[in-house]
Amino acid sequence: MATSWNEPGELNQYLKAHVTRLLVNYRHWTGKSLVPPNLPSAEQARELYYSPFVVLSHDTAPDPLLNYANQAGLDL
Repeated sequence: MATSWNEPGELNQYLKAHVTRLLVNYRHWTGKSLVPPNLPSAEQARELYYSPFVVLSHDTAPDPLLNYANQAGLDL
């Protein structure tokens, strides 16, 4: 069953838990950081949401559904 989330924002700390998993995995596989790693996790989530580049993620279903988009992704 798919999880329904609201758009990232102040009220949900920009989906901090999901973004933390995304950032940890991105760094693991690329050795790079999408946002400054020294920021608190809530601030990292906010920074990623307002980054000028598109960030999307999806679930692991056989027919994957997008489950995260930052503002640049939503603006597409």
